[in-house]
Amino acid sequence: MKRIICYLCGGFAAFNLSVIFPALMSGAPANWIGERVLCVLIFGGICFFLWKKKKVDKPIMTVYGNTKEINSTQANEIKPKENIENNSQHSLFSSPATEDMAKKLFKIASDSISEIIAVSGKLDKRGLCEAIMFNSNIILNDPVLQQKSFYEATSNDYLTLLYFLIQQQRTDLKGERLINFINERMEFYSSEYNKLLNEKQYSPMWVYSTFYLAPLEDDPKLCLDILQVMTFQVGLIRMACKIHELLDNAVKSL
Repeated sequence: MKRIICYLCGGFAAFNLSVIFPALMSGAPANWIGERVLCVLIFGGICFFLWKKKKVDKPIMTVYGNTKEINSTQANEIKPKENIENNSQHSLFSSPATEDMAKKLFKIASDSISEIIAVSGKLDKRGLCEAIMFNSNIILNDPVLQQKSFYEATSNDYLTLLYFLIQQQRTDLKGERLINFINERMEFYSSEYNKLLNEKQYSPMWVYSTFYLAPLEDDPKLCLDILQVMTFQVGLIRMACKIHELLDNAVKSL
């Protein structure tokens, strides 16, 4: 609806602008020309405001019960793009400093995956996305990081990178549907990680499924191979430990 109003206002402003100069040449009354100029300013201003608002509006993602803004930038298949195409893309991050910190944290989430690969085998692109989402819960829920003054802005920028990473692999989901998918998966991983830490009889069969059997699918498939799942659990613990190690060092340097 906003787009339609924007186009109508822009068209009306352009029409009035196009008749001003011929009217001046033909000696039209000054008050008539003034009305046309006023129309150009009013409707042109409305069009500009709606168009600018449409470009900068950001989809909202809710993770861990907090509202996060997802900015319109892009990430590559494992880590964020290093070459932002122009200055306007830079402005979509909270600041250059928080953008840089978010990319460092994103790299930790990516680099730690080698622990799970060493134990359970190579992950495909979608599986890597799942592992990054699992690791993102650990990183963004870190109590030391959360106490930092820059946490709010940095987590927003981090979720920007995560949003567009998943978007590249789930091209069938757009906007709110994609946000809902990521929210649900992040909540699932948060719950599974808490079980991994606190339940002695916990078995990560569903996490194994999302990593290896049905990555980025809406409905994970049950894995009945107990040996594979037990081996995977060892790698999952190693990966979590690696994240904490790298994160501790990174937070100290931030």
